Amino acid sequence: MDIKPTRREAILDAAIKRFARVGYRKTTLAEVAKDVGMVKSALYKYFTDKEDLFRAAVDRLAKEVMHEVEQRAKKGRTAAGRIKLLLLGVYDLYQELAVSVGVTLEGWHDLRPFFLRIGASYHRSFSGVLASLIVEGIKDGELASRDPHTVAAVANIALDRINEGVLLGELSLQEGRRHVSVMLDVMMDGLTRRGVRS
Repeated sequence: MDIKPTRREAILDAAIKRFARVGYRKTTLAEVAKDVGMVKSALYKYFTDKEDLFRAAVDRLAKEVMHEVEQRAKKGRTAAGRIKLLLLGVYDLYQELAVSVGVTLEGWHDLRPFFLRIGASYHRSFSGVLASLIVEGIKDGELASRDPHTVAAVANIALDRINEGVLLGELSLQEGRRHVSVMLDVMMDGLTRRGVRS
């Protein structure tokens, strides 16, 4: 049985694709409305303005990605395994998402400042999940005692930069995944070493 998306979901789907293709500035509510077969004035029943629509789109994407990544991470048998699945899962989903919505360089350059401002909730969510996995590993004696929030913040920054490098064409998908694997090796080496830290 096929379940039709609600009107709001259909608007968000269309907005996500349009924002990704042409960026925030060039996206108009009239175009989004046309993409879903409605008039612009009908959009105001769901969203107050373009920024409200954009925030809702980013929020939905972040929740979908985090839910999927958390499900993937649960399959790990150890804290280290769950951390690896989490980070590789975020990278893979981010790239799948960029391809599926058709992110262009023009779209990314225009959207990046908005993502930095609005995407903070996603970063907090991701960092929180990663930090909790690190705490779990410390409690189980699998990982050395390190500040989990600092490790999560550093991993978040590195992952963002790798994803952006792929999006901008500086790295291939395979190179990006290799970078994530190296980042994981370095991070796990630091998390598993016991003794004096410099």
